Amino acid sequence: MSAQAKALEVLRAISKSSSTAVQLDDVPEEFLRGEEIRLNRWTMVTTDKNMKQLSQQEEVIHFLDCDKPRVEDFFWDFWKPKPGSTVGVTTLEIVGAKAVTEYGITVVARKNLARDNQCK
Repeated sequence: MSAQAKALEVLRAISKSSSTAVQLDDVPEEFLRGEEIRLNRWTMVTTDKNMKQLSQQEEVIHFLDCDKPRVEDFFWDFWKPKPGSTVGVTTLEIVGAKAVTEYGITVVARKNLARDNQCK
């Protein structure tokens, strides 16, 4: 096999892998809800924007109940509001998130402090 044929084969492999690979450049919103937030596997894309989204989570949410045995049952009470994070973020794991600055941490901390003051 000639060098040109090898190079062409490598380029085809690269093209195929880059077009079929899932490439996420942001943390999905679904991971930014609740009281215990563990983003250890998302630290390469976690940013201050995500911290701001985390601080703006609603106290009432709607979600699918995926623990049900049948898909039809997932939706049985979708429209019934469920409690969201009423106490704020109690656990935040973002070890190694280089794009999160003091601003991002402060936004989450201030929101939690505001919730603490409302509860008193």
